[in-house]
Amino acid sequence: MLNASWLMFNNRGNHLYIGYLSNVRKCSFGQYNTLYEYTNIVNTHFGNFVYIAGNSFIRNTNIGSFCSIGPGCKIGLGMHPINYISTFPAFFSIAKQCQISFCDKELFKEHEEINIGNDVWIGANVIILDGVTIGDGAIIAAGAVVTKDVGPYTIVGGVPAKFMKKRFDDDDINKLLEIQWWNQDVKYLKRNYSLFNNPRLFFEKYEQL
Repeated sequence: MLNASWLMFNNRGNHLYIGYLSNVRKCSFGQYNTLYEYTNIVNTHFGNFVYIAGNSFIRNTNIGSFCSIGPGCKIGLGMHPINYISTFPAFFSIAKQCQISFCDKELFKEHEEINIGNDVWIGANVIILDGVTIGDGAIIAAGAVVTKDVGPYTIVGGVPAKFMKKRFDDDDINKLLEIQWWNQDVKYLKRNYSLFNNPRLFFEKYEQL
């Protein structure tokens, strides 16, 4: 907890909270980031207003603002080659995952950056593979395994994750991507919170601008 306590003190003006027995390394934070108990977060950038529920693992990821990430998620676990003779890392990695490496240099890229947009909801126990991009406003159903990019305001689920539906029609999605409400300040959000619970009024307001 010493590392967590130091991080919270150092980011006290940004309202960072790190839960019990969480491991956080090489991360940068926005405002109001909440990491619950037993999370393991490495080399990850946070936007504003993001929470990570307990027992989640995240590595090499950029997370936008207003994201909700459920418990038990695994994001950025790393990759193995499928077209080599063996998938065992001692043949292509010098990280010594099993205490030994047979090679003297890295021969395969084991990790790729993951990008998660703004206002994304990721359900419990989701797995997101390396190199994937999740668009703004997307929803990932609980238990899904995401192997490829997910478009903005798209709902996916299953193993592997497949398209289920879009949250809004294409015109409204384009409006939301243009408005980018997640860049507004807290005063604006408090003043207009009721619009976020009524899509019709939300879009009517912005059509008048």
